[in-house]
Amino acid sequence: MSFETILINTLMLLALGVPAFLLAKFKLVSSSAVKPLSIILLYVCQPFMLLKSFWTLEYQPDLLINILLSLAFSVACTILVWIVSLFVFHKKNLSEDKIYQFASMFSNCGFFGLPFLAALIPDNGYVILYASMYIVVFNVLSWTLGIYILTGDKKFVSLKKAFLNPAVVSVIIGIPLFMLNVKMPSQVIDFASYWSMMTSPLAMSVVGIRLADMPFSLLVKDGKAFAASGLRLVVSPLIMWVILLVVGVSDANLFNSMIIASAMPVATTTVVFAELYAPESSAGVTSMLLSTVLCVVTVPLICMLTLI
Repeated sequence: MSFETILINTLMLLALGVPAFLLAKFKLVSSSAVKPLSIILLYVCQPFMLLKSFWTLEYQPDLLINILLSLAFSVACTILVWIVSLFVFHKKNLSEDKIYQFASMFSNCGFFGLPFLAALIPDNGYVILYASMYIVVFNVLSWTLGIYILTGDKKFVSLKKAFLNPAVVSVIIGIPLFMLNVKMPSQVIDFASYWSMMTSPLAMSVVGIRLADMPFSLLVKDGKAFAASGLRLVVSPLIMWVILLVVGVSDANLFNSMIIASAMPVATTTVVFAELYAPESSAGVTSMLLSTVLCVVTVPLICMLTLI
C-alpha cells in the first residue's frame, strides 16, 4: 500500500474534525460538547461497529485462533511499551511523568483506529474484529495497570469498570453469537451500520473541538509530550511489528490490524484520567493532541514500511 494512499486516508479522516474545529473557534460550539459526543461514541457508535463485525462474518476455527492471538499480541505490546516508557519518564513522584507513561501505553484504537481501518481497508470485518481485541485489552489494562500507574494506589483499580464497559460487553455479547453462527436480520445489521458510520465524524469532531481550545504554543513547547508521542506513534508499532515477525504471522488481516491499532495517537482516555488524578497537569491533553497532529506523518510511514 503506497504512502500517498495511506496519507490521503489519514488526512481525510482528520479533515472530518475541521468543521467542529471551526465551529469551536467561532464560539458556535463550546468545549462542553465534548462530553455528550464522547458518550454517544463510547456507548452507541463503537459498540455497534464492533457488533456489526461479528454479525457479518462466518465463524471459522482459524478466526478464533486469530482472536486469541490478537489478545496476546495486544497485551505483550502494551506491557513492552510501558517498560520502555519507564526509562524515558522515570521520576516516580512526578505526576506528569506518570501521565506520559500512560499516554505512551494506550492508543486511540477505538475512536481513531477503527474509523481509520474502516477507511483504509473498507468492507473488511476481519480487521475490525481483530482490532476490537486490542480495544478489549486497552480497556482492561487502562482501568487496572493504567490507574495504578497514575495513582500508585490499588484502591483506585476498578475490575468492574475494566470488564463492564461498552467495548468489552460488546465483545462478550458478540463472540458467542459469532461462534454459534447466529444470523441477525438484515434490518438489525443496517441499524448497526448507520450508527457505526457515525463513529468517524463524531470521533474527529471531538478532536477538532479539543484542538480549538488548545494554544498552539503549548503543543510545540512540551518536550516530554514529543517523547510520549514518539513512543506512542513509532516505538509501539515497531514493537508490535517485531512481535508479529518473531511469531511468524502471515495473515494480512491480523498483521495489519495489529500494526494500525498500535500506531494510533494517544488515547482520549488519557485526558479523562489525567483530569481525575492530576488535574493540575496539562500533560494528558497536550500529548493526546500533539500525537494526533503528528500522526499525519507517522501513520502513513509506519503503514508503508510494515503492512503486508
